[in-house]
Amino acid sequence: MFFVILFSSCGNKREVQGYWRLDFDEAIENPFFPYELCFLQDSLIIVDGYNFKQTSIFRKTNDSIYIIFKNGFEKKYSFSIKSDSTIQFADREFFRTSKDYFSTTQSSELLGWKSTEVFRPEINSSNFQLIKDGALTKVILNDMTANLNVLPEFLSWGHGFPTIIYLYIGKGFEFGDLIETYCWIKYRGFKKVKLVTSNTSFEEFSSIKDNVDIDDSIFSKFLASNNLPPLPPYPKSSEDLKNIRDVYVNSGSELDLQLFSDTLIYRFNISDQLNIVEYLQLTEHLNGSEKKNFIIKRLKTN
Repeated sequence: MFFVILFSSCGNKREVQGYWRLDFDEAIENPFFPYELCFLQDSLIIVDGYNFKQTSIFRKTNDSIYIIFKNGFEKKYSFSIKSDSTIQFADREFFRTSKDYFSTTQSSELLGWKSTEVFRPEINSSNFQLIKDGALTKVILNDMTANLNVLPEFLSWGHGFPTIIYLYIGKGFEFGDLIETYCWIKYRGFKKVKLVTSNTSFEEFSSIKDNVDIDDSIFSKFLASNNLPPLPPYPKSSEDLKNIRDVYVNSGSELDLQLFSDTLIYRFNISDQLNIVEYLQLTEHLNGSEKKNFIIKRLKTN
């Protein structure tokens, strides 16, 4: 009896091997629901509608599939093989396709820091996945993985309309990598981004709003090292400089924002010596404050 069950299990796994695509007639409420699936031995590759690709491990039973994601999260979904060309995953139908039509985007894993904000993408947006490739910082753009210097070209596709920039922050990403990315974004003229930092399965992603406020000294060095011409000068701020107070943040110590005055504007000079999690925690702390009179700058100390 043991050998019969084993043979049946292996046969079922062979039947599902290959590439699958969501039926276009299926109505999907969750924008992160898989658009493509690839079963390769014990691995399951999932690609959503925003071209975020992640690799997991799967275990299949008669009517269910257990998926273990790289971040350690495990989830059970309904699953059945309808025919040689159709499967049903999480109550949605997928049809068999070929490797030639499957996404060639590089698989990636998010940083893993969970914010209090649930990510809700909007239509008019630009999505970029940022990853570490050894010591290098790179960006995934559809099926291409490239250096950060391609960002201005891709950001130019907005055709003058306000574009929301979503940055998927990959595992191993550091604060210095974020500063470098922000320099390229600032060079294109954008001032606001939303960072996507973690996900639970393909069902929920978390994010955090941020401002692209790079200290002038850092930006000048960036322009020189990349042989870029300087940008036109920004209009002078109308803020009363007498009411601005500098706050220097050199560690991850939490700030008590209740101690700050409502009549002053505070400029947070954030050291690049912070790690990425400390920076994200501080940013979330500032975002959640009832006091909105903050100017955030990044200041290199070495």
